[in-house]
Amino acid sequence: MSIEDGVIVSHQLEILVDHNQIFLVDCEYEGSDDLTQMYDEDTTTRNLGVAPGLLAIFTARWYGKVRLEILLRNDQPGDDFTGWDHVAEASLALPSGCLVADGPETYPPTGPQIAVTPGVYRVRVYAGAIETVDEYMQAGEDHYRAVFWLAPYQAPSLLFTRDVYPW
Repeated sequence: MSIEDGVIVSHQLEILVDHNQIFLVDCEYEGSDDLTQMYDEDTTTRNLGVAPGLLAIFTARWYGKVRLEILLRNDQPGDDFTGWDHVAEASLALPSGCLVADGPETYPPTGPQIAVTPGVYRVRVYAGAIETVDEYMQAGEDHYRAVFWLAPYQAPSLLFTRDVYPW
């Protein structure tokens, strides 16, 4: 089954990455003084930070604009990981029915707002072309995809990885 089967809507974004991160949050997320749980012992293995109301995609690029595709699906994707360097997933609550993706230095997030059905989502994050990022982590063809579908909460997991530089 291809990734397009079951897709409700697709958004192509260009996000300004800062500190190797893209944040995915509910539009009404009010921030937190304690994001320590986002940086647990498995975070660097997954390249995906998880905290209540927030997912942080850790990018290969320290700073700069990257492509992020956001797909909303009616079910879990059944695709393989061909062409991707890294795939992880986690759960994210979106109680307001609105999702925003932005860099971590942008608060409140000013990125495009995406309407979703309120609820808890499983989010599968794909990273590709990691090896194209330069030694200064400022330029490259790295790109990312976040696929959302309604699902009960599950612990974060790493689904696939290749040993690529700079990760």
